[in-house]
Amino acid sequence: MIAQLPTYALFVDRLSYLFAILLVPLFFLLLIEISKPTNESLKVPSVLVGGIVFFSLATFSPYLIAHVEVEPKFSETPGILYPLFIVYFLSWSCFGLIRLYKAFRASEGFKRNQLKFFFLALVIAFFAAVNFFLATLVPSVPPLYYLIEILYLTVIAYAVIRFRLMDFDLLVRWGLARAAVILACGVVFFSIMWLSNLLATYFEFWPGSAYLAGALIMVLVYEGINIQISSFIDRFIFQSPDYKILLDSVRVALAESKSPDALAQNITSKLKAIYKVDHAGIVLWFPEESRFEPMPAAEFDTLGIRRLNIPITLGDFLIKTLETERRLFPFGIVLESEVTNLGRRAFAGERITFWKIRRTMHWLGAAACIPLMNKDRLMGFLVLGNKKSGGLYSGEDKKFLSHVSEIVSGATCNLLYGHPV
Repeated sequence: MIAQLPTYALFVDRLSYLFAILLVPLFFLLLIEISKPTNESLKVPSVLVGGIVFFSLATFSPYLIAHVEVEPKFSETPGILYPLFIVYFLSWSCFGLIRLYKAFRASEGFKRNQLKFFFLALVIAFFAAVNFFLATLVPSVPPLYYLIEILYLTVIAYAVIRFRLMDFDLLVRWGLARAAVILACGVVFFSIMWLSNLLATYFEFWPGSAYLAGALIMVLVYEGINIQISSFIDRFIFQSPDYKILLDSVRVALAESKSPDALAQNITSKLKAIYKVDHAGIVLWFPEESRFEPMPAAEFDTLGIRRLNIPITLGDFLIKTLETERRLFPFGIVLESEVTNLGRRAFAGERITFWKIRRTMHWLGAAACIPLMNKDRLMGFLVLGNKKSGGLYSGEDKKFLSHVSEIVSGATCNLLYGHPV
């Protein structure tokens, strides 16, 4: 079909460049968003944003791709803007690689290995792009980019298998949800367009009214379609937990707690079941002893906090952070990985503070600490260890844990002081 329709081939080829113009910045913004510290704002150079707009408008003009040949083999004739497009493409790539390298330098442990191989794979992909552009502009340059891409995919595959670079369940879930939403919206939109066009023809309305009506109705119904389809896929296809049910189960467990020990045991069991962790607990403030006590005792007996017999007092930097400096962390939840990232970027004096926070978390075996507040006073915090899967706590996890914090805070305050928060 393409061989018989050169004009169609030219249109499809230019359309593929439009996807490249949009895909490259979106891909690198995604990886930057994943790898950057949560409290750091993302600043994109204006010239790169301007490049998206400029080349999107120029895509279907002869200035980017002047002509294509489909016989005897497919070939492109670049337009006068093609060298500038190469600069745009590689500039976005360099911007993403530089930001990813900075994130790699600031990371440690498991995440450092993930970012190391991801960075290596993208560097290889960068050279594949360079070879593709050179082969397009200079026919004498051998097209080796296919071989380079094989190496790129090999590195990615190794990182996925060895260091769990990607959560395939999550990728498939999101991908399927988005595809279903797009399909449903497409069916609704074209149905509206067909009906609106019939009505416009029958009543002799302005011909563009069908497009306007379709766009307005889609704005009104999109959010509802998105929520319903995403919920259906999460709940019934991937059996994702219903967070409302989980919160209700936390409330039931706390209602059955008649003492601090019972509360600690019940909430620990519940958190272990929800987050699939080997270690969890609660640390409560006991004013008569002027110290925070980790509970249940069995959860902490083998950890540094017990073996070194270290008291946790109001002067501990982790306590100060949970009580007054929670704004440094999204939802007020302190993650060990985020403390490490902040410490690596801090000045020498501040870095010591972050290392002291991390030291206390290591003594407690904590990957996450969730504050329990009585108005503006810290009365304790929940402790969660590392996930068995090796994954990090996500934004969704932190949002859910912030709701858990409110529920546990109310139950704890009522149990210890005889009144709700």
